Amino acid sequence: MSEWSPITQTGAFSEGQAELYRQLVEDTSSLICTFLPDSTLTFVNAAYARFFDKRPEELAGRKFLDLIPSEEDRRAIRARFTSLTPKERAVTYEQPILALGGEECWQRWAYRAFFDDNGHVLYYQGTGEDISELHQREHGLALYRTALESTVEAVFLTNGEGNIVWINRGLTTLTGYTLEEAAGCNPREVFKSGHQDEAHYRELWKTIRSGETWRGDVVNRRKDGSLYHAEETITPVRGLKGEITHFVSVLHDITGRLRILEALRDSEERFRTLVQEARDAIFVLSVEGNLVSLNPAAERITGIPREDMLGEHFLTIVHPDDHARTIGLFDRTFQGELPAPFEIRVRHATGDYIPMECMTTPQYRKERIVGVMGVARDIRDRRALEEQVRQLQKLDSIGRLTAGIAHDFNNMLTVQEGYLSLLCDDPEMPDRFRPNLREVALATDRAARLTRQLLLFSRKQVMDARSIDLGEMVHNLSKMLARIIGEHIVLEIHCSENLPPVRADAGMLEQVIFNLSINARDAMPEGGRLALTVDPVRLDARDTGRHPEARPGCFLRLTVSDTGHGMTPDTLEHAFEPFFTTKETGKGTGLGLSTTYGVIKQHEGWIEVTSRPEKGTTFTIHLPVDTGDAAPSASRPILSAEERSGNETVLLVEDDPAVLEMVRLILSQQGYRVLTAESGTMALEQWKAHAGVIDLLLTDMVLRGGLSGNDLAKRLIAEKPNLKVLLVSGYHPESVDASESRSRFVFLQKPCPPQELLQAVRESLSKP
Repeated sequence: MSEWSPITQTGAFSEGQAELYRQLVEDTSSLICTFLPDSTLTFVNAAYARFFDKRPEELAGRKFLDLIPSEEDRRAIRARFTSLTPKERAVTYEQPILALGGEECWQRWAYRAFFDDNGHVLYYQGTGEDISELHQREHGLALYRTALESTVEAVFLTNGEGNIVWINRGLTTLTGYTLEEAAGCNPREVFKSGHQDEAHYRELWKTIRSGETWRGDVVNRRKDGSLYHAEETITPVRGLKGEITHFVSVLHDITGRLRILEALRDSEERFRTLVQEARDAIFVLSVEGNLVSLNPAAERITGIPREDMLGEHFLTIVHPDDHARTIGLFDRTFQGELPAPFEIRVRHATGDYIPMECMTTPQYRKERIVGVMGVARDIRDRRALEEQVRQLQKLDSIGRLTAGIAHDFNNMLTVQEGYLSLLCDDPEMPDRFRPNLREVALATDRAARLTRQLLLFSRKQVMDARSIDLGEMVHNLSKMLARIIGEHIVLEIHCSENLPPVRADAGMLEQVIFNLSINARDAMPEGGRLALTVDPVRLDARDTGRHPEARPGCFLRLTVSDTGHGMTPDTLEHAFEPFFTTKETGKGTGLGLSTTYGVIKQHEGWIEVTSRPEKGTTFTIHLPVDTGDAAPSASRPILSAEERSGNETVLLVEDDPAVLEMVRLILSQQGYRVLTAESGTMALEQWKAHAGVIDLLLTDMVLRGGLSGNDLAKRLIAEKPNLKVLLVSGYHPESVDASESRSRFVFLQKPCPPQELLQAVRESLSKP
């Protein structure tokens, strides 16, 4: 096609020059052609023909657009060259072309239009080149850039001097710096935190300048001043001549991971501390049942060194009688169950066995049971407290029974004492009978004292409580105590100064001190030491676990300790039971400690005892501190026989017929008019009929039928406010507010002689 070439037709070159240019056109790898406005080819070089798999002469006169298989490509090419004008004679563009084989290739074309003098197109000249490989490389670079921009890792590129030339979005996210802010800066200046020293940077530069990759952990600073931890990798980049031109740095933020690891370490440390400091034994068993882990508490509880237990089968420290049951429970745990807490006996280093409560749970690893973890609690203290509670419940039951017996016995003694008094006061009584009556009276008095002791034990004895100085009381009793215990026993008194008062019945507490001191004397027949100590204590919740009745608060602690022969555990178990004694027959009633127990309970305190054979005994009493002011009770004046008489009307309420008749007789003999009732209901009937003439209600506090004497008095006073009330009882149950009763009414304790009854009646009637 060279004979059609526009170049040869212009005459602008000599024949030699034209041949030279023709040879250059033929030898170039660029696609060169000329074509008319209708795309008819007027010249193609060899490269152009090869692209279409033709020889140049085969393309002569062909329209090159017909050689393009894609209609879309044809329209795009036509639009390019037809857009040229005399003012815009050339255009260059890149476009993907679908080749004859169906493969896509990228080409870059430059079209130039040649016009005549009238501005009409004469022909077009096109020069193209295949840029598919270049496009693929650029596409690959674009992919790499997109990948680097999209990665969560922070990446930046520095030049050979170490200055930043490019960063990705990951670095901006991590540090807060944009490319504009970071470009041209040295990373050490931008990210420096002060956590890396000069030796770190020297080693880093030495490594990367030698062409090797550097890896390490760094602490850098963000734009806002906060720090982050990262794993950094710096890789040298070499140029065409092998020289190092740039460095690529990749930062992997490990701040979150380090926080998680720190939290895990803290959690593990807390768990380890919890296990190591736990009071309960914590253990782990292998699937074979061997002990593979034990905390210090296991050694502390059993007394067996951990190294002697580790690796051994757990049955080696379990009581033989518990083997079968324990194996069954552990087997259930190995099968994935969670058995309820169970008790086993574990061997102590001394050979004894300790009761322990166990809880077990399967230990999993990758959803497979690989062992058993358990917690074992020493329940010796709990057993001891449970035993104390059982003893207290037993004592309470005995106390209720004792109170009932004492109440009925009190009524009998009241009748007996009343009639004895009447007989003794009868002037017609023959003198030969009076000595016998005095003996009966003495026996009655001893029976009354015994009854009061029983009521003290059952906490039903009426208390005359007032604010007292316990230390002063102990000091005042010391001389009498010294005489009671004898010269062979050394008495020591230790009382703190400025002791707070306690609200108590002084007579009852004196009896407690005497009872404990006499017991101590009897425990030291060959002499010893008796010490009484009074000191204030403040208890909190941590101090209340040793005794079931202990509670937080301020107390006075009275300690009575001796160096006597002590008590065995069996004796200790029954120490506070009434009528229990270790003394010889006739040497004791067995009511001393039971009375002491009842008195302390009635004073809202508690008593503890510790003792060992031949090591002495210590009783510790806690009494609550009195926080109010208490005024001492005034004693009754002694009235003459004439003053004890009267003519008023008395409503007498008593559910014991014998007592009722005896009191009626005594009052009637002194001139009183007496209306009687055996229950609260009957008393209301008498009141309904005679309310206007009744001057005094004399009633037992405890009545059959549900209406107590106290409640009866309140109902009648509501109707007649000036009614006088005399309450009589051997004891009052907890349901009665004794302090209220005694503040509003006159109170008389049974049994009492007729003279005391008459004096109380006169006192009640004279009360304003």
